[in-house]
Amino acid sequence: MPRQRRLAFTLIELLVVIAIIAILIGLLVPAVQKVREAAARAQCQNNLKQWGLAAHTYHDANRKFPPGVNRAGGKAGFNVEPYAGKRFDWIIALLPYVEQGNLQKLYNFDRGTWNSNLIDPATGQPGAGAFSAQSFSLLVCPSSAISPLTDNVTDLPTIWALTSYLGCAGLVSWRDASETCDGLFYRNRAHRIADVLDGTSNTLAFSERSNLDPVFDSYPPFDDRLIGWGWWAYGGVGDVLFGTQAPVNFRIPANIDTLPAATQQQYYIWRINAIGSEHTGGVNACRADGSVSFLSDSVSLTTLQALGTRAGGEVIQGDN
Repeated sequence: MPRQRRLAFTLIELLVVIAIIAILIGLLVPAVQKVREAAARAQCQNNLKQWGLAAHTYHDANRKFPPGVNRAGGKAGFNVEPYAGKRFDWIIALLPYVEQGNLQKLYNFDRGTWNSNLIDPATGQPGAGAFSAQSFSLLVCPSSAISPLTDNVTDLPTIWALTSYLGCAGLVSWRDASETCDGLFYRNRAHRIADVLDGTSNTLAFSERSNLDPVFDSYPPFDDRLIGWGWWAYGGVGDVLFGTQAPVNFRIPANIDTLPAATQQQYYIWRINAIGSEHTGGVNACRADGSVSFLSDSVSLTTLQALGTRAGGEVIQGDN
């Protein structure tokens, strides 16, 4: 019987198949990226929800929220800590309420000997074993462009774990002398729910910071890098608090070197105060009632600033 010839692809057929596969991959990759980002955004919202619940549980136990930062010094009239002789911030205070009570037990609250938090007990030297270098999942947004979110660059040999999440200090959180002290969390004050006269659903409690800004990091006059902001164990207002002076996801413009010196300095301050994220189109935020929502990049500055105050008496428009 005659033998049947084996069929094979022609070169053209092979190229067509390869092209089809390439197109399918091209369609699939963005879809996978969107799914991953949606999952990361949902996880970030859950993180903020946990911080919101922790704040309310703390309030139930203490009849007030923790201060944004409890630390001597700062703005005149706000320079005496309510918990005398102690140094901590709202994250340290809320650790037991996010199942991190054992971590809080390792923290030295005493202002006089606070520097022990920078030392690894096993070596007697700064390093990865020090309290300052410790991290856990609720501290970091899954979409963070820096992983792990740690500063092992700007203050060596001390290593600082960073946080993606900040408390709302009002219009201006940093610098100390410029704090407006009109939000829910700021230096040396601890507020009750009753103090939130604008309504808890109209007042921000927590939101995000993005540590990604290549222009900021590469502009020599700033002499700074964003990786150096967010030291959650340090208790600095610029590390754990945000303001609403700048728009959502404010970034340093590429033409920063052409702007007046005063504008450059203002943008520097705005960038450190600003909320932002690596999510597409906006930032997650937790309100004082514990609810979490997404603030888009297009939210008006007027609305954002109204949301930032606890008792400003503003009328919140519908774009929030």
